[in-house]
Amino acid sequence: MIRNVMIDCGPLQGSRCAEWVETTGLSPSHRIGEMLGELLEQRGFSVTLASHLPELAADGIERGAGRPAACAYAAKCRGIDLLLRLWVCASELPRNGTVKGVVYRRGSVSHGLSDAILSSVSGGSDLRSEGTRCSSHYLLLRRAPCHGVILLLGLPFHRRERLTDAEAKTYAALIANGILARGNTVGLSLLQ
Repeated sequence: MIRNVMIDCGPLQGSRCAEWVETTGLSPSHRIGEMLGELLEQRGFSVTLASHLPELAADGIERGAGRPAACAYAAKCRGIDLLLRLWVCASELPRNGTVKGVVYRRGSVSHGLSDAILSSVSGGSDLRSEGTRCSSHYLLLRRAPCHGVILLLGLPFHRRERLTDAEAKTYAALIANGILARGNTVGLSLLQ
């Protein structure tokens, strides 16, 4: 049963989100990730935000060098059950958004969890699911001592640049509902 979750939204500072962080304080990934953490904590999960861990704030790790291995090691030390890497980017299609998942092994618990999250997000929003793919190329998934899912939200460009708190909360709630649904929790919904 999944009760301890680590959410990694990437480094707080980086070339891809530096302008966004300067103007709003958080990248879209971090805004959704923090709201997701709050929603899961309300349902009794123990949540760790990787961006708040001192061992991931070291100079080289914060900028990306060694971050996946350090994040996987931090998950191991804390007894994490699910390591969720959330990545919000602009969709390749200007008007349509997409959501996709990446896991290490097909048919694993992680694969089922990713499918449940994708189903929840695509069913409750205008994002189209591109499904879950398996890849052994991601160091984070290879090193994770627990279930690992990389979730990529490809938002339409205008929404990615101007993501409102209501939109961020909706995406966070849909992701949380997918996690709850896969955890055999029937009838719980975080959307109101």
